[in-house]
Amino acid sequence: NADSGASFVENGIGFSVLEKGLCWSTTQYPTINDSMLACGSGFDSFSGTMTGLVTASVYRVRAYAKLDDESVIYGQSVEFLPFTRSYVVQGGAGLMDGSSWANAYADPQTAIESSTEVWIAAGTYKPTSWPNGGSTERRKHFSLKNGVSVYGGFAGTESLFSERDFLKNETIFSGDIGSEGKRDDNCYHVIYNSSDRYLDESAVIDGIFIAHGYADGSSSYDGNDGAGMYNKFASLKICNCKFQDNFSLNNGSGMYNYYSSPVITGCIFTDNYSYENAGGIYNYNSSPTLENSTFFRNQARLGAGVFNSEALSIGTFTNCTFKENYARTSGAGIYNYYSTPCLTNCTFYQNTAGSYGGGI
Repeated sequence: NADSGASFVENGIGFSVLEKGLCWSTTQYPTINDSMLACGSGFDSFSGTMTGLVTASVYRVRAYAKLDDESVIYGQSVEFLPFTRSYVVQGGAGLMDGSSWANAYADPQTAIESSTEVWIAAGTYKPTSWPNGGSTERRKHFSLKNGVSVYGGFAGTESLFSERDFLKNETIFSGDIGSEGKRDDNCYHVIYNSSDRYLDESAVIDGIFIAHGYADGSSSYDGNDGAGMYNKFASLKICNCKFQDNFSLNNGSGMYNYYSSPVITGCIFTDNYSYENAGGIYNYNSSPTLENSTFFRNQARLGAGVFNSEALSIGTFTNCTFKENYARTSGAGIYNYYSTPCLTNCTFYQNTAGSYGGGI
């Protein structure tokens, strides 16, 4: 089942609503000839429950209204996926259909595309596909999806979410897809959230260790920003994640945000290195919200921990710690370029800059 509803913006044409309701299908624009539910008449807001849905199938729902001139008008088509949980273990298990730990998927991306919630057991997982386009090995990446929550940190036996221990059961998304330990054949981005997906806060990643991205391409388009995670028009939720040992030739080796405002809580950015700017996070006209997060031992030319660039970069930092970050030039903790972030109860210590701004 799934619940939905609608309200009328205005009665600009002066007609009466004889019948209103919901219609849904797996096509882009459902009509009353598909599955439907009548929800009364008149211009009041309404809601209803859609039944008979098939799990792992992507649906679209629209509100409809039958008017007294016998016409039918429709609202916006909205995509949804009935709740379904998928399980992932390293190497897969059993039937590998994701239906249980005993029959878990091997690939997290397969689970993300077919579920609303993903539980991933401890282990190391590497991208095997191009969910946002590409064809060469190094462009392989993971990507998140609206309406899908991805959780790492399971042992692979849990039946309750409260049994999860993401500190003990390390779940790693690794860009080391080539020769083991050889960096220049790694993925450009471990996670690439493109503008096509336009992620919002319904896309969640929690308890994942993101490592070994190597963004050494010739331009931002060709992969020299955002080795750990590249967000383009993506404002997802990122919780309890660690970004470590990522390298970018240009900006944001841990994370690169382009017109993106993710909510980042309880995360650690450590031992990331950018040849240019932002070992931890680079924000270009982006305003992330960070709480209880740590930037430790990152390196860059400018803004080893965080680089905020341009006027729309007005992010907030609350209870964050910046320690032992090193900037070859300036801004070891944070470097601000035409930007005005808000910091509350943040700590800066033992950061080092070659010229100016050991802290900020």
